[in-house]
Amino acid sequence: MNFLRRLKIFTKNIIYIISTTEKVHTHAQEIKRFKQLYENHDKYINSHTSELQAIRESFQAYTKRLEEHNKHINNNTKRLEEHNKYINSHTNELEALRETMKEYPNKFTQIGLAHSELKNRYEQLEKQHLKDQNNLNSLKKELENYREIHSETERAMYHFVQKQLLSQSLIYHNKLESFMEKPTQEQANDFTKEYLDTYYLAFEDKFRGSRESILRRYEEYYNFVQNSPKVSLDIGCGRGEWVELLQDRGIDAQGVDLNSAMLQVGKDAGVQNLNEEDAFTFLENIPPNTYDLITAFHIIEHIPFEKLLVLLSQIKRVAKDGAVILLETPNPANLQVAATHFYNDPTHLNPLPSRVMEFMLEYLGFTEVKTHHINPYAKEHHLDGDNKESQTLNKYLYGAQDYLLVAKV
Repeated sequence: MNFLRRLKIFTKNIIYIISTTEKVHTHAQEIKRFKQLYENHDKYINSHTSELQAIRESFQAYTKRLEEHNKHINNNTKRLEEHNKYINSHTNELEALRETMKEYPNKFTQIGLAHSELKNRYEQLEKQHLKDQNNLNSLKKELENYREIHSETERAMYHFVQKQLLSQSLIYHNKLESFMEKPTQEQANDFTKEYLDTYYLAFEDKFRGSRESILRRYEEYYNFVQNSPKVSLDIGCGRGEWVELLQDRGIDAQGVDLNSAMLQVGKDAGVQNLNEEDAFTFLENIPPNTYDLITAFHIIEHIPFEKLLVLLSQIKRVAKDGAVILLETPNPANLQVAATHFYNDPTHLNPLPSRVMEFMLEYLGFTEVKTHHINPYAKEHHLDGDNKESQTLNKYLYGAQDYLLVAKV
């Protein structure tokens, strides 16, 4: 019994060991299979690690972009809120504009009517322009007729002056015959002055120009006059052209000259306040601070140096503070003037360079002394070419024939 029992137990143990061994073998096979699966899994994981890293990096980048997008959305939300506020704040203005727009059709209608009226007005003005153009053409024709009449008048005046000079010459010859019969110093002085006065009048007409031409030239000189003077004196006024121009502008202008024949021409032309007197004597009797403007055109070249200083000193005495002084004289920087034309007038003494006269005025206390070179020869007399030689010759041969000194007291 014991043996059977032991055999039974042994048999069970053998069976258990066999079953266990099978299980162990089976587990070993499973473990081996799991190891293989694990290794395959590790290989799979390792093969997908770089992809997973790239996915992670992409995810991080997407995360940043998402954050920026969210910020952008927040900013746009704020701007949208501000825009809504702006729109809400302008709603009333929009309504007002809508109301205004309702009025535009009526305004357009009014504008259309106004345009029609303007068109009609334009057509009327165009017709008036045609009438004015016709009138202008007729006026031009009349002007041409007046110019012809003026030219004929000038020629007639020239012949009249010639006749007057001829008659005066006959009178002078008669006076000369009577003077030769019974000569006296007083008769000689009177005869000489009267003859020279008439001679100088004819000389002015021949070499300086007619009253009309001098008046046109003086129109430009008036640009140098400042501050609208009230009282003026023209020394050596001659035929009174400058005095006439000033009087026409409402200025109390006087003139003084010794030439009775020239003064008479000015008086016959209607010029007032022309005095026949020596300028030095005239100025001595004038109180200080009398004139706003004092002029002397082509006078200073006739006066000796010592007397010129006296004349300029007297001018400074009778001028008001701030008065303007104009002095015109031939320009010796022009070689034709200095060598020839200056001596056309036998009563000229010496040419006066502009720098010398500027110094003289400044020495006597005049201020703001400035020289203006005027009256150049016409361009057709100039040498052609832009070279230095032509420019130099044009300057010294055909440049300004006169210069005008402008100064203040």
